[in-house]
Amino acid sequence: MKTQLYLSLDRKTKFGKYQRNSFGLPPVKTCPYATFLCKRHCYVHKVNKLYKRTSLTLWNNFYLLKRAKSVKQKANLLLEMLREFKEKSLKHKEPLYFRWHWSGDIFSQTYAKAIAIAIKETPEIKHWLYSRSFRFLLPLLDCKNLILYISIDKNNFQEGLRFFKRFKGKTKCKLLLAYMGYEKPISKDIRFIECPADSKKIKTEFACSKCRICTEGKRNVFFKIK
Repeated sequence: MKTQLYLSLDRKTKFGKYQRNSFGLPPVKTCPYATFLCKRHCYVHKVNKLYKRTSLTLWNNFYLLKRAKSVKQKANLLLEMLREFKEKSLKHKEPLYFRWHWSGDIFSQTYAKAIAIAIKETPEIKHWLYSRSFRFLLPLLDCKNLILYISIDKNNFQEGLRFFKRFKGKTKCKLLLAYMGYEKPISKDIRFIECPADSKKIKTEFACSKCRICTEGKRNVFFKIK
């Protein structure tokens, strides 16, 4: 077992050909507030079946974070991972954009506090994160270099909207909404733009580096269930 956290190479989020600019955990197990719709359409299950090694790396990451009992211990693991990301990215002259949880979510308050420390101590990195763990998100609201998307669908729409409206305009992070569904939600005061990779307007590979809607926190985003 590796004693350091694994970075992931995600063809959609990467900014360089071999850049590993994302981090993942096991799906469902680390998603305490996953909705029925989220569990049903989680793309990671398919990825894990196709690539057994990917599943092992996600579980390795979770095991190490669970074994680290304190906030400080968890934060040190995350900072070590981010230092590796920064070093390799700068070596290849790749922009410092980092995607949290391409798989999994924030599974505890202790972990949320550790993420907040790691983000604050790496101000040179632009972080972005989607989460349904609304109850654990308070420590992240104070992170200036974070784009935080509240992940919602028809099952948790009202709860997520209440959280968003309660803190919108009162956070140091940029707070937005990410809606997953078959159709865009109907709302009088909140508008969503569809992910251009989902609508096939741009190719999946390097999509985030070309689009920048999420990486810069430009708009509330809609992810269409296929």
